[in-house]
Amino acid sequence: MKLNPRLTSLILLFVVMCFATAYQAIAQTIGSVQRDIRKKDKLKKAYPDFFGFQYKPIIPINVFGAGPQSISDSDDLHNSVVTQKFSFSAGGVMRIGFTPRLAIETGINFTRRNYTTDYFVPDSNLVAQTTIRNVSYDIPANLLIYVKVNNSLYINTSFGLSFLFYPSNTATQTNTLPHNFITETQVNRWLQFALNANAGAEYRTEQNGIFYLGASFHRPFTPIYNVRTTYKYINDPKAGIGRLTGTYFSLDLKYFFPLIQSKGIPVPDGPVDN
Repeated sequence: MKLNPRLTSLILLFVVMCFATAYQAIAQTIGSVQRDIRKKDKLKKAYPDFFGFQYKPIIPINVFGAGPQSISDSDDLHNSVVTQKFSFSAGGVMRIGFTPRLAIETGINFTRRNYTTDYFVPDSNLVAQTTIRNVSYDIPANLLIYVKVNNSLYINTSFGLSFLFYPSNTATQTNTLPHNFITETQVNRWLQFALNANAGAEYRTEQNGIFYLGASFHRPFTPIYNVRTTYKYINDPKAGIGRLTGTYFSLDLKYFFPLIQSKGIPVPDGPVDN
């Protein structure tokens, strides 16, 4: 059966019109959904989010196993003491508000721990010292609770967990031949978890942002490094083994950028949104 060319053209025109109508309906539906999502997002963000940076001086303390670690070899030929020194943690921080009194605080931090090892060889009356630096990366997830004092001053506390990444092992040594002193640290696990607790106060300004001062307690659930100290006389090494917990207290210095509203003309909705 051969169709009339005029009828064929009408059928094709009808099909094209159906597709065009369907496309317009789908586009209008998508635009409506997008507008609803934007409206919901505006309602959800009644409590603003903030972004900033922080610097945390790590204070050496002697609690929860964080103090000096005494190590000796099996023959008791030499003794060593590994001591954590002044260290620091720094990085970006993001605060996500969801009620007037609660927020989630996260970010990513670079942490450098500094240690010194003091060596003692009683029989030879020898002493030596080496320094070792270990780095890690910290992604915290803390629940933050506010207590409002006045329109500008807030006291807050937070607690939560950190995801810790330890990229490599480290080692250092002296070259006072024929005597040689070595400290090695081996990552216990490259991915670990830690408990966080924090308390502090912040001063809020609309034009200059938020200034925060506080203190933190950070305690990994397992030791972060296995440490080995070695005294080697010519080719006769004597080694002792210990562990570093990674626990620390720190001061917290944070700054959050102010919320800036655009003063320009807003971009109008496109044809799909109309």
